[in-house]
Amino acid sequence: MKKSGFYLGLRRWWVAYKLIFKGYSYLNKTGFIKSHQYIEPVDAKGNPIPWMNYAFVEFLDERLSKDLKMFEYGAGYSSLYFAERVAEVVSIEYDKAWEAKLRELLKDCSNHQLIVCPVGEEYIKAAQDQSRAFDFILVDGRERVACLEAGIEALSERGVIVLDDSDREEYQAAFKIAADRGFKHLRFSGLKPFSFVREESTVFYRDANCLGL
Repeated sequence: MKKSGFYLGLRRWWVAYKLIFKGYSYLNKTGFIKSHQYIEPVDAKGNPIPWMNYAFVEFLDERLSKDLKMFEYGAGYSSLYFAERVAEVVSIEYDKAWEAKLRELLKDCSNHQLIVCPVGEEYIKAAQDQSRAFDFILVDGRERVACLEAGIEALSERGVIVLDDSDREEYQAAFKIAADRGFKHLRFSGLKPFSFVREESTVFYRDANCLGL
């Protein structure tokens, strides 16, 4: 039976009300509503989370452990999240204007190191230039395909590398680069803080990896 315009409009308002105001709704349980209230990527309790889709964040909640060493292209609230869950985090950030806020944000994270560097060869190869291999590398800054290719060389034997916004056309070359080096991949998609469209993150991994894939 065809529904009237009035009925359909009323139904939409009812659905919107439930999603926004009911504590059990997906938007509230993930922290989507609270993120809009705080203007920060946070979970339902106000704790910082990466600006990545909620399906992937839930996956990380279950798989990260305190014996992991991590490198991050792009620093921010994700750095706080990871610093609480892994042994150490090294983050590189290109945005000099963001540096003061970052240092204040991360001042209590004793296991975090922040590198501020303009985008270029040094930025791209920053993970390789550290004194250790990394179990987890997140590529979420500039020059992502080049950073993923360089980051692969900085992984430990059990290391994984993650590409955020991996559905974007300009990042598709990363899939062939990773496959040519023996990596499989697993995509995660859904909403993320401040977004109203489907967003994607992909983890590239080999056998016997640190996330148990």
